[in-house]
Amino acid sequence: MKKRDYKQILSPEDRLRVRFTEDHGKILQFVVGYDVLYQGRWRVVMSFDNCHGSSPHKHTYYLQSPAYKVDLNMSSEDALTESKKLILGHLQTIRANYFRH
Repeated sequence: MKKRDYKQILSPEDRLRVRFTEDHGKILQFVVGYDVLYQGRWRVVMSFDNCHGSSPHKHTYYLQSPAYKVDLNMSSEDALTESKKLILGHLQTIRANYFRH
């Protein structure tokens, strides 16, 4: 079993967090999170995971509104890959939505 945990700094105020456990090419657990630095604190803007025994899902957070959760109809392997692509490909929009709502 292999565990990986890293942070990728995208800008001084943006970072991507990735953590997963893999066994023979199969993703057992994963978390991909996008955080922004706001008022001196890192705040979660969006995260994808399959933790707590559930299937892959996405959490979207807002500065002033309630968060929501959406189940993803894909494997953990696909969800891990696609979540990183989605965050990196739409970073500015995701960030703007966090502050707008």
